[in-house]
Amino acid sequence: MSGRWVDPYTDPVIDDLSVNPIVLESRIGGLHLKPAWTKNLGYYDVLKYVAGVLRIFIGLFFHLNRQERERLLWMEKRIESEFGVRYPLVRNAVDALAWHHALVPVYSWLLRRLRVRTLVIICSYGKEAWIEACRRYRVRTIELQHGTISKYHPGYHYPEGTNKHYTPDEFWAFGEYWTKTASFPVDIRLRSNFGFRYLERAVGALGNVKDDGYLLVISQGVVGHRLSRFIVDALQFLSDEIRIGYKLHPGERLNWKDEYPWLAEQIGRIEVFEGEEPGLYELMGRARWQLGVSSTALYEGMRLGCRTILVELPSVEYMEEVVASGCAVLIKTAADLARAMRDCPEPEGRMFFDKDDSLLADLNSVGTAEASRYD
Repeated sequence: MSGRWVDPYTDPVIDDLSVNPIVLESRIGGLHLKPAWTKNLGYYDVLKYVAGVLRIFIGLFFHLNRQERERLLWMEKRIESEFGVRYPLVRNAVDALAWHHALVPVYSWLLRRLRVRTLVIICSYGKEAWIEACRRYRVRTIELQHGTISKYHPGYHYPEGTNKHYTPDEFWAFGEYWTKTASFPVDIRLRSNFGFRYLERAVGALGNVKDDGYLLVISQGVVGHRLSRFIVDALQFLSDEIRIGYKLHPGERLNWKDEYPWLAEQIGRIEVFEGEEPGLYELMGRARWQLGVSSTALYEGMRLGCRTILVELPSVEYMEEVVASGCAVLIKTAADLARAMRDCPEPEGRMFFDKDDSLLADLNSVGTAEASRYD
């Protein structure tokens, strides 16, 4: 977009607001991506540096009580017995708590200085210091969904008998589906249907022109070896009229020809996309089918009208509710692909992404909304 870096979770929201938010960004992968599309963008790295100095002094005097230490030592032993790994849980817990106690007063100072009334965050886990600082000064906290959620996600799923203390006041989901996929902490107010505005813009721009013979493979690094081998093995069962695109994950682009030589040998039959262009949404808008395992992008593909086929590989369990809902077909072998392409249903993408503009009006009503973007 005009050669600028766009945050897909916050920038489309900010563009639609009638108020001017203050946007705070920490370093992303050790860097600040510039030039940024975001307006009123500020960096708070210096606050972390200040907290880092405080942490040193806090760490000298901070101690766990007896009950806490005994509990953590018991957990250390359980981890070692279950996984065969010695993890210094006590030491790391002390370090994390020292960081927390250093960050809270620093963030509190910033909230007072800016007179913040509402803080919007992306990915609340790891941001507990922000949440405690907001509670101290009665600042409303809202988390916007940034990815998939399931009962296997430790950041959101808290089964009966467990809970989390430092949680945002509200969680605004892409759609109602996501609020039912996990047992959220009891103190969070769940608000459905905020939507994913970045995706909705793509839906409007692309229209709905499908290539009836096009299959798009959505790769993931964790299963890339097996998924790429799977689609190559499936070629013998597919008609030559089926055109296949293979969209690499950014983490696979550098060495994919060495890592997946069997895929490189099929360049004439499979078109491998290793760069930013064409964009993923553009490919999804074209594809009649998409094939993958558990990538978040698969949900976006369903919103863009792709019939969805999942391969039974590690992590596909994250998609079990999607399969149970009838929105996708699960296959085990390469020989199953042709049949699945005939049988898989048209997706109902709105069950995952559905926009309710009343929530945007809620942010506007704050008067001066504050949006925060984190690494």
